[in-house]
Amino acid sequence: MQRTAGCGTVKKRGKQSATSNTVTSQEAAAVSFLAHDIREVFAELSVGIETIAYGSVDPASRTDARRLTAATSHLGRLINEALSMAAGHDAALAGITADTNVRTFLQLLTQRWAYLVAASGVELDYIADPSLPASLEIDILSVERILSNLVSNALRHSQTDRIEISATYDTGQELRIAVRDWGIGLTEPQLETLFDFTLPQSTDLGKAESGYGLRIAHDLTRRLGGEIAVSNAAPQGACFSVSLPARVPPPETQLDRFTDIKSMLNGLSALIVDDATSHRLALRLQLEAAGMIVDEADSAFSALALLERTTFDVILLDIEMPVFSGLDLLRELHKKSSPTPPVIGVTAHAFEANHLAITQAGAKAVLNKPATNQQVLYPKLLKALGLNLMQPVEQPDIANGKTVLHNFERMIDSLPRDARMRYLDHLAQDFKAFLDRADQLAHGDLSPTDRDNLGHASHALAGLFATSYAQAAHRRALELEQISNTADGTQVLALLQELRQDVAHIISTINLLKLKK
Repeated sequence: MQRTAGCGTVKKRGKQSATSNTVTSQEAAAVSFLAHDIREVFAELSVGIETIAYGSVDPASRTDARRLTAATSHLGRLINEALSMAAGHDAALAGITADTNVRTFLQLLTQRWAYLVAASGVELDYIADPSLPASLEIDILSVERILSNLVSNALRHSQTDRIEISATYDTGQELRIAVRDWGIGLTEPQLETLFDFTLPQSTDLGKAESGYGLRIAHDLTRRLGGEIAVSNAAPQGACFSVSLPARVPPPETQLDRFTDIKSMLNGLSALIVDDATSHRLALRLQLEAAGMIVDEADSAFSALALLERTTFDVILLDIEMPVFSGLDLLRELHKKSSPTPPVIGVTAHAFEANHLAITQAGAKAVLNKPATNQQVLYPKLLKALGLNLMQPVEQPDIANGKTVLHNFERMIDSLPRDARMRYLDHLAQDFKAFLDRADQLAHGDLSPTDRDNLGHASHALAGLFATSYAQAAHRRALELEQISNTADGTQVLALLQELRQDVAHIISTINLLKLKK
């Protein structure tokens, strides 16, 4: 029998209903504390599983642990949403939009559910229209929740022996997924009131007859900017249709972009400040996977001691530490005259007000625990470091209006092919060596000998920047050379911090060129 995806003519569309949720400040505060405790326990569980997933030597254990990691990611979203609703906050928490092979995802999802519904004597099928692209940018966890509730609804109420999920895509950048059954269908009154949530609802939320699953599917669809509709299908049964905005990503793949991100982070230094060993380990694994150099502190006091003798490119700071909190440390750092590395606040309080307080205290970005999802972690790192993924290292060359990357790449192409990689490796090593030397001297007592050596290191950096066509950085390095014998430590450290960012850009350029060559 020839089958096509979709529901055909739409009978009834879901509409947004007005709701009210008033919670006292005392109740909100109580839920906030409860939310913290729940998320802390959940984070411990999640990072433990992820540590096994990436650290186990047993392939079977790694596979099982990574499957559990995906499940905990989904569970974490549900926890956030439930606690936010209980606290009276808008439950429309931002989802994770990422490139997803929707065709394959829906196929695997259907296969998993088919095993479950078969116990009820129901067959579950999946049709992918040829129009469905290989990859779409979409919040796939929310899509799974919508479909889960629609399939569950059909299984419970339609008296069907068959359910079908179908997916299509149109040029208006809209993903359309239909869930159809071959059951008894819907009456006209049911079609008219199915999405009217202003009518009295069952108080037994979550039970088979409550209708709450449709409410979840409806609200999630609207939250993603989409629309849900229902109609009776010919010759029998009902069909729910969900339309969601979904953009086809640029030609580069998600792996390409992740490779670029990792090349931009490679060689940069990070300090993880967290009193929980498992949290530090999980973050370390993800940062080192991107080639970052990682150090750890188990308290704010340890972090302050480390920062007195070492400079980092970025700090990942647990906000809810005992005695001396992350916010306390942020405020202490901003009291100091020396430049502060960009800070990413890591918190178990996912509420907007808490995020705002963290950024107002000086953090460049905020991560919710567990903070080990690469799709969230790496872009946050780029944001805090001021790096742009689409144009990671191109800076205007004031002298001739061209770009650093263009001139630098042209120079590399002029070298013999067998010498290019070797030259890039040596250039990166020289940048790191002279920058570390200057940094070590600047954090010393700046004796006359130290100042002379700082001038030599700055001059070497200026030459390296000139070789790399980084004119602005070249001028800054020359300025540091000129003031190295007279400026106080604060001026030296401030200029050196800018040069660290310049070197980070150049190292990113080098890594990208190595990928191309």
